[in-house]
Amino acid sequence: MSTRLCLPENVKDHRRRTSRDSVDNRKRQRTSRLRQDEALECPITHNNETPHGSPMTSKMGFKRFSVVNPSVIRGRGWCTLDTRYMAVTASVYSMCMAVLVVLVYGWRVSVNTAHARHLGDVYYGVQIAYVFILVAQLGLLGLSALLLVGVIKERLSLVAPWVVSIITVMSMEGVCCVYSNVLRDHVNKGFDAICRAEMAFYITRIVLNSVALGAVLRFFRKVRLGVSFKDPEAIEL
Repeated sequence: MSTRLCLPENVKDHRRRTSRDSVDNRKRQRTSRLRQDEALECPITHNNETPHGSPMTSKMGFKRFSVVNPSVIRGRGWCTLDTRYMAVTASVYSMCMAVLVVLVYGWRVSVNTAHARHLGDVYYGVQIAYVFILVAQLGLLGLSALLLVGVIKERLSLVAPWVVSIITVMSMEGVCCVYSNVLRDHVNKGFDAICRAEMAFYITRIVLNSVALGAVLRFFRKVRLGVSFKDPEAIEL
């Protein structure tokens, strides 16, 4: 036979209240733990601002931060640059360098046209390589203008094409430089001063373009993570 223990009603009520209280305590602990984690990720002061003085706003369901104090991004020291200024400088540099390369290789095409007999059979190969560089740099000039607009308006769809094009153009331009210099070496029986100057100019641009690419990629990552460099009024609109 099985015996069944009957508890008084007050004991049952006490157990129900105890179980409800334990559930409520667990919920409160879970909520407080989540709030502590959010506070560690982004501590907010009493006036709804970050510790660096940049007000926090929400848009489209995620948090955005309008960087009022540039030291939040650029760190300390007068010799450092803000992330947005670095990206703007990279876009302006890219446009200026594209114009310079177009002028230099346009001059080289005109010189080769005047001395077509000297190049002989390799004339068309050298000219095709130079024309390809000219076309690539003109396209990069347009994409650099779009990059400047994308950095100012923080539109990543205008920044990404420049990132892809700068890598592609520099790779293909290196092939064209080597190809044209090898053809000219076949005629001149050696690398002359123009070949050495052309390769030195290309290597210098590779270094500068790498720095510009790093600045743009840094801006791209920060904007993609939700950091905004606009004024708070512009974000709220």
